[in-house]
Amino acid sequence: MESLVAGAFLGGAAQVLLKKLVSIASEEISCAWGFEEELTTLKDSLIMIQAVLRDAERRQATDEAVKLWLEKLKDVSHVADNVLDEFTYEILRRKVENLEIQPKHQMKRKVCSCFSLPNPTAFHFKTKDINIPAAFHFTMAPKIKEINVSLEKINRQAIDFGLQRGAVDIAPQVTTVLDRETHSFLDDSKIIGREADASKIVDMLTSNQEVVSVIPIVGMGGLGKTTFAKLIYNDEGIKRHFDVRIWVCVSENFDVNTLLGNILESLTGMKCEVQTREAILQKLQKELGGKKYLLVLDDIWNEDTGKWADFKSSLSGVTTVRGSNIVVTTRINQVASIVGTLPKYCLGELSTDECWSIFEEKAFSNGGAPKTPD
Repeated sequence: MESLVAGAFLGGAAQVLLKKLVSIASEEISCAWGFEEELTTLKDSLIMIQAVLRDAERRQATDEAVKLWLEKLKDVSHVADNVLDEFTYEILRRKVENLEIQPKHQMKRKVCSCFSLPNPTAFHFKTKDINIPAAFHFTMAPKIKEINVSLEKINRQAIDFGLQRGAVDIAPQVTTVLDRETHSFLDDSKIIGREADASKIVDMLTSNQEVVSVIPIVGMGGLGKTTFAKLIYNDEGIKRHFDVRIWVCVSENFDVNTLLGNILESLTGMKCEVQTREAILQKLQKELGGKKYLLVLDDIWNEDTGKWADFKSSLSGVTTVRGSNIVVTTRINQVASIVGTLPKYCLGELSTDECWSIFEEKAFSNGGAPKTPD
């Protein structure tokens, strides 16, 4: 009984760790701190482990080696959890230390610029004003590397044990092959300043009766396009309306076959082994045929009309059910013009008060710094 509980715990623990990791990556702090490669490796390992957990939980009662494998995974999960907590705490501590010595009206301006300006400027604020020491990187990098080595060994053992990879419970919500780290988990904190606009787009998506329609969300880097798309993706009305929801990050590498394969991986939770366009489309038709889907393509840069037409044509043949939709996030107006069949949504800057509210939510909730009257 105890081992069964341990197995159930591990499934939840992997999901919590994955959520925490991609939350850090989605804010793009990892890029500024130089941890992108280590965190990407860690995230990919967790996804691969998540895919075999169900089979491991079934086999642990009769296979002592699998039971020991689960115990080892539990130990490594605890270590990874502690390291990620340390990482997140250091980020928050330095933000708060940097701001607490300034008058509140100046802090509001700085926080607003951090949330509203393009990413290069935002990172300039984070790296210059917060003065991140190289010593922290030298301390953290070996810890993350050690965790990655342990997880790689655990993954190899899973293969040796013949653990079967199945559909991951969070598969429609997590991208498995990424150029830019992103995900469809919503942060537990409240989304501020976008709710009314998100509601309008949800109404538009759920009332559309075309075979496949595309709505672009446009805005400069750092404005929160991905967070806004998450708000739509995780809306309860969206969940009820669509049979399937899919989230894929695209970024600058817009290769049609790769993109179709990533969609298939997100649907099944398994690595796409097939290579040809025809084989991928056959599998997509099996997954999506007769279903109404919402597909979010996050961070598209491609301005090649031919590539988009090729992708759209290929995907349109997968299902004939009316009412499917694609949401595209992009920084480039030309991309929005190419892909959009519905009016584009231009994401504006948040007000100073809204930016300040977001900062307060991040800094003073869940055990963060204490909030003072002034």
